Amino acid sequence: MYDENDFVSLLNLGHGAAIERFDYEFQRAVANCLDPNTSGGVRTITLKVKLKPNEQRTSGSVSVDCSSTLAAVKPFTTEVFIAQGAGRAVAVEHNPHQLQMDLQPGKPQLVSDRAMGGDAQ
Repeated sequence: MYDENDFVSLLNLGHGAAIERFDYEFQRAVANCLDPNTSGGVRTITLKVKLKPNEQRTSGSVSVDCSSTLAAVKPFTTEVFIAQGAGRAVAVEHNPHQLQMDLQPGKPQLVSDRAMGGDAQ
């Protein structure tokens, strides 16, 4: 009547969809492990299979859910400077009072002693 290959197993449940969903969540978990912005905590993959028989117990419906719990992205901090600007409150990440150096890559700039306030000969 039925061949051994006809019986449902995790390998062929949903014509392979259960394994595909697990593989998808597993890849997400591995990528999350490689992300340096996440903690080194445990990642969890849950494959939940629910089987509900009909009233006569001759057939049933199967529900498959696969989910993962991944490590959250680590928070980061930064320093902001706050002030009034353009008629509103503003925040910037760099210090607006810090002088900026206008250096051009590849063009060395020589400074003479005279320019520095010293005696040049």
